[in-house]
Amino acid sequence: MTDGIRADGGRVAGLAALLRHGASTWTQRADATALTGLGPGVADAATQAAATWRAELTVGGDAVRDLARSLDDGLATLRQTDDDAVRRAGQVRHTSFAAPTPSGVGVRTQGAQAAARRWGGDVLTAPEGAPDDVRAGAGEYETTADLLDERADTLTATAHEVTDADAEAGTAAAQGALALADLARLEAGGCRIIAAGLRAYATALDGAQKDHAATSGAAAGAEDALRLALGDAAGHARLAGFAPTGTVTALDAAAALAAGVGDPDKAVVSAAEWAAYLAVRDDLSDAELARFDAVLADARTPEERQAVIAALATGAGLPLALALARRLRQMTPAEVRAVASLGLADVGAGVSGVALGTPDGTDLIQFTGTTCGSASLLLLAAQRDPYLALFLATGETVDGHVPDYLADIPRIDRLAGAGLTTGERLRHVQEQVRVQTNRFTFWPGRWLGSAPWGYGDEVSRILGGQDVDMSYSLLRPKGGARDLVARAVASVDAGTPVPFLVGPSGTDVPRHYVLLVGHSDGELQFYEPGSGEVRSVSVQDAVAGTGPVGAFGNWHAIYGAAVPEG
Repeated sequence: MTDGIRADGGRVAGLAALLRHGASTWTQRADATALTGLGPGVADAATQAAATWRAELTVGGDAVRDLARSLDDGLATLRQTDDDAVRRAGQVRHTSFAAPTPSGVGVRTQGAQAAARRWGGDVLTAPEGAPDDVRAGAGEYETTADLLDERADTLTATAHEVTDADAEAGTAAAQGALALADLARLEAGGCRIIAAGLRAYATALDGAQKDHAATSGAAAGAEDALRLALGDAAGHARLAGFAPTGTVTALDAAAALAAGVGDPDKAVVSAAEWAAYLAVRDDLSDAELARFDAVLADARTPEERQAVIAALATGAGLPLALALARRLRQMTPAEVRAVASLGLADVGAGVSGVALGTPDGTDLIQFTGTTCGSASLLLLAAQRDPYLALFLATGETVDGHVPDYLADIPRIDRLAGAGLTTGERLRHVQEQVRVQTNRFTFWPGRWLGSAPWGYGDEVSRILGGQDVDMSYSLLRPKGGARDLVARAVASVDAGTPVPFLVGPSGTDVPRHYVLLVGHSDGELQFYEPGSGEVRSVSVQDAVAGTGPVGAFGNWHAIYGAAVPEG
């Protein structure tokens, strides 16, 4: 037995040494996040982005050191005795090693998408900035990305070696190491987005300074693209701004916010939900925490874990969260994916034409000609409430719990047992949400759908009372569409989709609601309820207003959006 302990302990010690050495990568690269040489039009966004990435890499290094220290403690215990040491080594691990919670959380970076003054028209002087400095900054971010990917590959390989030792201590350590590897890959992806944006910006800046009168329009476009790239990269900074709590450390957060994350914009748990989860979790007793973490440990997939986390974040209580976990455990992993976020988390970055549907194959479309707004609201609300997602997908409630967003619908508690098909149930709920939206608007919803001035209130209600700027035009496409898109993209980076109001070009009225759910590399992804698909459109085409745009249900222009504030 002693020889076996020494063998397993040697592997774990090797992982601890690797972590201690690798932590320096995060720390050293945190000092390489400064952005210089940029023109004043992107100065504010660049300052915020640099601060975000310095914080992200600093906290990431802390998480790596946390795991190394935990392994050192475990090894000290492991060497004390034989059989007893083996049992204790399985327990000496971080709070959530047994339950890494792979959900993606959009980290809010306030001001990253703030509008700044731009070049435009026939400017008389060349724009400010130093293209060579901008390219040097891009190189630093590319170097950071390469080093983080290298660390991720090494951590993954070493974690698998430790797991092969088949010791409890090794398995627990490997879970933490794999979560940190996923964190490093996410960070690397964000750094590469910034680098690509910087290089494109430097090229445009170079050209604008040499022939600014002819190229000022291209420079302004590059400035817009760079601001969007900085915001898109912020979605990859999972830990920026994270502060440890009484029950969650930096390493716990890395496991929860980075492990298994694909496209950060499709994260089920938003920044606001993560904050609510931490608040509820810190109020649980030790016994309740043990029960909850045991359920997370039993979750088979990232979607299952994140649904349970989101359930606790709703404030409906631990018993209901545990009951939801038991119900999800009865489903297949494919069914869980269809329920969690109603399948939105499965749609990859930049992908277009993917239909959303329920486990029984029903398409998530608007079921009448006037419920596009309701369909978009319900998909948004389901991202915040897994009890609602379950009800919409299957017709089931958890121990009779009526999701908060549907609580005011008459006789909603009887709907689960009414014998309706999925399509009939969704149609009924969509129509009732339309009535709910128009309740105090004097708007003829039966013929005209959801009133814009009531729509913002519904979005605010879904977001727990958060202020929402429902900015819209009723007579023509809204001016400032590019700024509106930039603010909406910042919300998506933080994990909250944004409803848009669209319609024809020229003098007309809005006709349709769609929901912005993601963006990547200059492409926006919208849920289009007429087809039930997630469709992509370039930022340029979205703001041009000339259409038709498939992501807008073949309408042409943006008339408004309900953008969360703060």
